[in-house]
Amino acid sequence: MRKPLVSVLVPNYNYGRFLPECLESVLSQTYDNFEVIICDNRSSDNSYDIIAEYRKKFLERKIWCDISQNKRNIGSGGNTEKCFHRSEGEYFIWLSSDDSLEPDAIEIMVQALEKYPSAGCVMAHRNEVDNKGIKKQTVPFYNQSCFIKGEDQAAVYMMAGIAVSSQILFRKISYLNMLRFKLLRFQVAGDWYDNFMMACISDVVYIKRALINYRIHEDNETSNSELNLTGIFEHYNMINAFRILADSFGMIKPQQRYNDAIKKLGYMSLRYARKMIINKHYSVAQNYLKLSTIYHNEMESDNQYLQLVKCLQDPNPDEAVKRLKTSGVYVRSTSYDPPEDSVQIKEFE
Repeated sequence: MRKPLVSVLVPNYNYGRFLPECLESVLSQTYDNFEVIICDNRSSDNSYDIIAEYRKKFLERKIWCDISQNKRNIGSGGNTEKCFHRSEGEYFIWLSSDDSLEPDAIEIMVQALEKYPSAGCVMAHRNEVDNKGIKKQTVPFYNQSCFIKGEDQAAVYMMAGIAVSSQILFRKISYLNMLRFKLLRFQVAGDWYDNFMMACISDVVYIKRALINYRIHEDNETSNSELNLTGIFEHYNMINAFRILADSFGMIKPQQRYNDAIKKLGYMSLRYARKMIINKHYSVAQNYLKLSTIYHNEMESDNQYLQLVKCLQDPNPDEAVKRLKTSGVYVRSTSYDPPEDSVQIKEFE
């Protein structure tokens, strides 16, 4: 049987400490018709030396490996696009250089796209790995592997992003078709926006098995987008962009979930507030709490909200931080039923 070429795209910046694990996982794939495109965004660590060594390993295995290093840092988005434009595969996956693949990940995802030609992408469940390499099993989003109609999945994306870039294998022709309609760019949640747009122009396959190992970094890492609230505002703008897109594609179901999606941003604001308190950015936490009441007009009676307000009012902030760290944060503990008209795929479970 013909095996389509798959492009594994690995944009990298200063993740030399994770690159060997990432690239070893690509070398270990059971699927044997793929190319590797690695673009280093002018890292200041030993990333490029590691990349050059692994290029030799790929070529020894007769796997084409295209590597490059930018003359200057061109930004995460620019570096990611550079990988894409150098690729030749019928299918492609963006593999973050701190993530890794299970050995049969590409093989299973290719099988899914070959079986369902109307699907523009397949997303697989993920495990989480901390900075020490300890793997944690997480609960799948759906309780079964399934084929999902695009409009139904777009309605789900109104409420949740579900998958990061490393979890998705794209059909290139579908992705290029999607780009014709892409008018906006989002810096913080660009992959969520792309996933929604893919659901507007094609169907989706979901695989319940964890085929990706997703790196979770330390909780004390605080980005500028979190400190200045641009991330949460971008999410608000994105939800509104989803509603406009759904209307332009004649999709009713995503539009029906708009109000619930805005309310959920209130709880996202609470999670950011909790993180800011733990990292002692108290004034920023206060702003997130105020914002949560704007997105959700009943938030002031919510127990999570009241707990965070109490922490900020505590005369001993260090004790409040200790309580928050031990109280934990809400983590989804159950899987959802897929949309009603989805088709279960038992062979991928």
